[in-house]
Amino acid sequence: MTLRIRQASAADLTDIKLLLRESAEYLNAIDEPEPVLDEEIDRIEQLAFGPGAVCTVLIAEADGKVAGHLSYFWGLSMEGVAPALFVGDLYVRGGYRGQGIGRMLMQHVREIAQARGANQVLWTVWGKNGAAQAFYRRLGARNYDEEVLMTWPASPAQDP
Repeated sequence: MTLRIRQASAADLTDIKLLLRESAEYLNAIDEPEPVLDEEIDRIEQLAFGPGAVCTVLIAEADGKVAGHLSYFWGLSMEGVAPALFVGDLYVRGGYRGQGIGRMLMQHVREIAQARGANQVLWTVWGKNGAAQAFYRRLGARNYDEEVLMTWPASPAQDP
């Protein structure tokens, strides 16, 4: 099998949206299904390819077929003043799991981080997604328990 990682372009939007839908359905199968909203998935076009894009999407191909994706964005590190690369989403299609594609995507993004002088690659994992946690531990990632993730809706209309 020939594996390739490349940066996505707007021409990949149909595949990216399909991967986002599949990822949401995968997570919904774990626990507490939530509706997958087309308008949320459609936002990837603006977020990744519109003016003022805030993230980059990588595509993994296996023998020329889209097998998965990873999105990332930049911020400041939690350990010193340095850039940090934040992984927003990683998904590998079911038929391609266990073939090294997720590892290749993570290694590729790690190389991007190193090239840009970042001192960390950071991401969050849903607590109920044990398979993802095990995958990241096999990569050598560790839990970062020194801080607590906080969330605050950007709009006051979303406040509880």
